Amino acid sequence: MYHHNPSKSINPELCVILQKADYHSSKECIGLDDESVMPLTSIFSRISFDDETGDDHYVPLVKLDFNKPLHAQNKDVMSEWDLVQKYEDILIKFEKEFENLENNDLETVLAILKKYTSTIPASTHYSKSDISLYDHLKTTLAISNCRYLFSKEENLTKSDDEEVYRVINGELSGISDVLYDIQTCDNNMVKRLRGRSLYLNLLTEAVASRIIFDLNLDSSNIIYCSGGRFIIIAPNIKKTEEIINKISLFEEFGADLFLNIVSKPACGDELGEFDKVLSRLNLLSDENRKHKFTNQINELITKNNSNSLSEFDESKIGDVAANAKYLIKYICDEKITNSLFYSKLNIGYIFKKDKKGIDSIICENKDIQFTVYKLNDTDFLDIDIVSNNVSFDFKVMGNSVPNIDGKPLFLNHLAKLADGADKIGVVKIDADNLDLIFSKGLGEGAKSISRISSLSFYIDLYLSGRVNQVASRFNFATEQPKDIESEIIELEFNDLDKKTIFKPKGKLPKGEGVSSIYVIYSGEDDLLAVGPYDDVIKFALEFRNKFKKWATNNDLINLSAGIVIVKPEFSIGKAAIMADRELKISKSSGKNKITMFNEPLSWEEFEKIFDF
Repeated sequence: MYHHNPSKSINPELCVILQKADYHSSKECIGLDDESVMPLTSIFSRISFDDETGDDHYVPLVKLDFNKPLHAQNKDVMSEWDLVQKYEDILIKFEKEFENLENNDLETVLAILKKYTSTIPASTHYSKSDISLYDHLKTTLAISNCRYLFSKEENLTKSDDEEVYRVINGELSGISDVLYDIQTCDNNMVKRLRGRSLYLNLLTEAVASRIIFDLNLDSSNIIYCSGGRFIIIAPNIKKTEEIINKISLFEEFGADLFLNIVSKPACGDELGEFDKVLSRLNLLSDENRKHKFTNQINELITKNNSNSLSEFDESKIGDVAANAKYLIKYICDEKITNSLFYSKLNIGYIFKKDKKGIDSIICENKDIQFTVYKLNDTDFLDIDIVSNNVSFDFKVMGNSVPNIDGKPLFLNHLAKLADGADKIGVVKIDADNLDLIFSKGLGEGAKSISRISSLSFYIDLYLSGRVNQVASRFNFATEQPKDIESEIIELEFNDLDKKTIFKPKGKLPKGEGVSSIYVIYSGEDDLLAVGPYDDVIKFALEFRNKFKKWATNNDLINLSAGIVIVKPEFSIGKAAIMADRELKISKSSGKNKITMFNEPLSWEEFEKIFDF
């Protein structure tokens, strides 16, 4: 393409667009160095609220694999890496998978790039290259899309202060009120809470998907989408405003839930200080939230229409999503059977436990566009379908659900797994000071759109992608473990079926056993999980300790948590609210703490007290 010298290209106009997009994606470079080969510097190791940063840590040069650790290493460890060989190895793997790619559409190609280039620096010629090649390529593509569509309607110049872009910020306001408003105390209440959480998260994604689809953009233009919030970069054209106005306000679950969408034009120079763009959008969101529901003309979803969730829908979604392996997204005017369908958006989702039946869904609906996601597994090209109406990708999702032969365990089952009293624990974990980290932690002149995209990616990669891995360490066995003392427990189900399980006194071999931790939701910056009270305590400690290692033990990057212990008959919605109150005590007591029984403690103090 010759984007560094467009005059040599057969498409010079497109190369000029790409050249500017490349510049606007990452305007800053850090520490030009003579070294020709360097690994990716962990973006966490450069987070600082003053001019001084800690020791650099480096990300291992590997493909993404959610079953393996990806902790950044210090310089001493990195110095022993044969970087030239590692680059060659990952290139060979990338080329082999790319050559075997039969569905070479853009979305599938982006997924392969995400798999192989998320640990490669955007440039190997800088001593501190902390932007991954994937995030640079992704944001460059997104910006190029905007510049190209803008040029079709407006006079596109080479000026860096031309407002070519429109940044869109969307969030669901009132999620907690809707999520925890489950008062029943039956065996389906955890599934209902899980189902409602998934419904809201997928609703946010569906809105973002609808916007980029209507604008003829691709997934690269979704800079961030998790935990009820999304950020999109779009062209600053009339059509963008029309689509935003069309989709901007809706009501769901009465007046509790509100989709708050705001947008602001931006020029190329402002993309280099993307934190300031986001700060202005946050101010607009705050102001917009004060006047929610003042205009109901563009309402998408009302209390009484078909999108409202019944108790059955909530339980069903929570059930089919439990330990699902695949998620299928489709865009269509009509609902496909056995799918979650947002009728006002014409976007639906289907959860599948295995590959069976996916090919028939795709092949029988040739006029529908599908995306098949492999959940929590980067080996996503394992379905033998060659069709123009399907893309393949992978997605991280905290979906650990204790089950025996596909039967999810109830809260009373989890309580029986606890040591001593038959009680369950509910934990709420939240990242500290994220707004401050994004606005100040990267330092002056180092807050480009690609760097913020990279920081968002690596935070969400842990909170969404590693939670199942941590949860799997707290488990039980369905057969008597060899050479491990175990407690025998009998569980009864509603159909009078009985199951015998074994609670080990020690650790089961890696990969064996069934997790006792029920992840209700995990993403963006927080986590809610349920399980036997003792396992929940140990899970919280393990999750925090591994997060600190993930974040290079940077003193500024921390988690706070709140735990409540209740009887299994207690309302899970009320228990979640109580856990949230405990979390707020941790936050108001200096953060980086965990609170239980209204007593905030440092994580180190807590670990000493509850050393089982």
